[in-house]
Amino acid sequence: MDAFIVHPNAFTSLGHSENLWRNLLDGRCGLTAANTIFPEFFPDNFSKIGAISGLSTHDSRLMQILHRVGYSLIPEEANNCELILGASSLGDLEGSFAGDPFGCIQHYLENNKPTLAPLFNGVISSACSSGTDVLSLAAIMVHQQKYDVIGVLAVDCLDQGKLLQHVTLGTQAQDCARPFDINRTGTSFGEGGGFAMIVNERGLKKLHADQVFKICGFGMSCDAKHITAPDETGETPALAITRALLASGLAPADVGYINAHASGTPLNDQVESIALHKAFGRTLGNIAVNGTKGAIGHLLGATGLVEAILTCWSLSNQHAPGTVGLENKDEALNLPVTVGGFSEKILKPIGLSTTLGFGGVNSAIVIESLN
Repeated sequence: MDAFIVHPNAFTSLGHSENLWRNLLDGRCGLTAANTIFPEFFPDNFSKIGAISGLSTHDSRLMQILHRVGYSLIPEEANNCELILGASSLGDLEGSFAGDPFGCIQHYLENNKPTLAPLFNGVISSACSSGTDVLSLAAIMVHQQKYDVIGVLAVDCLDQGKLLQHVTLGTQAQDCARPFDINRTGTSFGEGGGFAMIVNERGLKKLHADQVFKICGFGMSCDAKHITAPDETGETPALAITRALLASGLAPADVGYINAHASGTPLNDQVESIALHKAFGRTLGNIAVNGTKGAIGHLLGATGLVEAILTCWSLSNQHAPGTVGLENKDEALNLPVTVGGFSEKILKPIGLSTTLGFGGVNSAIVIESLN
């Protein structure tokens, strides 16, 4: 596929850029108790969330995150973009941009990045898979040479209304996310964002990029079985993975690393493990697998792009950070997951990032490090 990722960067509760990578590799956790972020709304809730520190509770959280993402992540090279695409789930649930992440991003760009504002032309909103899907859409467009350089910007926020929804649904962990752990009780929701530029060969020649990552292929599937629960058979998530491999022209044995969705909910981790076994078979035992939600939280509509970016970094550094929160593996899942506090050598430069979204939308993308 004639599509490459350059200038990938992410902003999370654990930091951004090189600081974020170092913290992940060191096994640090960026989660804090909900009652320290929303003391009036959740005075007795000690469950952990991946909230960005220092945000005002009286202003748009999404706008505040956009300011940080724009300042820290968007490089000067972005002025070479011919199109900007966004990804978010719902954005703010209150205030002037309630339910309008497109309007929020557009307002931010017009007032802070005026050269990029005319290029902004849409937001993908497919729940948890939004960030993966915008990356895949951009890859299609540059591959077809509709554009040579596309910027993708995924951002989302965790306000008290969203947290209440997930506490009520039972998807928010009782303490913190423990992906693939025998004692997992749910995920830890969070907020943050990511930015990357997607280019074809022609666009690559227009830019200065120290590191280049090839998008080999991607796959999607949707079972639409339940508003929050995945397909318990694992068939539909496995279909997204096998489609990604097929589009890449790669065999399961070619993959050296998997950044799993690894939400930490009892059902999701079970279904994902089934799907991975269906897609990879015996070769799964030779692949480094991890998840990052125990370290930075589940970043809602931004999680797919951020985790694809972390996949790029892991491949480039040839190490998979340990899965923070994982202490006692659920042996019934039979996954070669790297536990928290350790890292694992990646033996092949090809990785897979998966997202299993609400509503049954499953997305997978295959990335190769060319560094």
